[in-house]
Amino acid sequence: FFDGMSDATKKVTVSYVPKSSDYSTKKRKVIRVVQMLTGDFAWQSYCLGKESMSGKWCLYCMLKASEWSIKGHAPGEYWTMEKLLQMANSTKKDAERLGVKVAPKFPWILLCNRIFPKLHAVIGIINDCIVYFETKLDWELIKISGVEVTLRKRVLELKETMVPLAEAAAKEWQSSPKGKERTSLMAKVRKIPTIGPHTQV
Repeated sequence: FFDGMSDATKKVTVSYVPKSSDYSTKKRKVIRVVQMLTGDFAWQSYCLGKESMSGKWCLYCMLKASEWSIKGHAPGEYWTMEKLLQMANSTKKDAERLGVKVAPKFPWILLCNRIFPKLHAVIGIINDCIVYFETKLDWELIKISGVEVTLRKRVLELKETMVPLAEAAAKEWQSSPKGKERTSLMAKVRKIPTIGPHTQV
């Protein structure tokens, strides 16, 4: 039986009836359910109110990618649910928000009950191994032609050229009237106080 979730504590309780008992509610044995949460980095980042920030800001502390990617870096300040909610309702802008866009989803689930996505933590290592293996095949076993080598280099050159152009175009649009209007609207959305456990109006 699903007994419900407390509005005050957000704790879920269920109960069951032993085979030797009848279905009277007096005979039920209540089981307290510990709520856990897991998923890839993108999902967990979304649940913390940091949508699309999983590659830019640490999931667990306040360091940005350029800081936590340095070998032997000093530990960052850990997030707590209270700090996430404070940041969500603050008037800070851009990088000052440390990746927090809105109030966390499911704030009653403790941060220590959010399971680390080990698979996604090693995906980068596996990808590097695959690239190394493919490169080994290309240059030592298959021995790709000079034409293909030239074309591949050209693709990389175009990518290096196009990415800065795309970033510049995005910044130019952000400075336009429409871009400024969007920035203003997003700032107003962030200022809306949280009225429920994970909802905004």
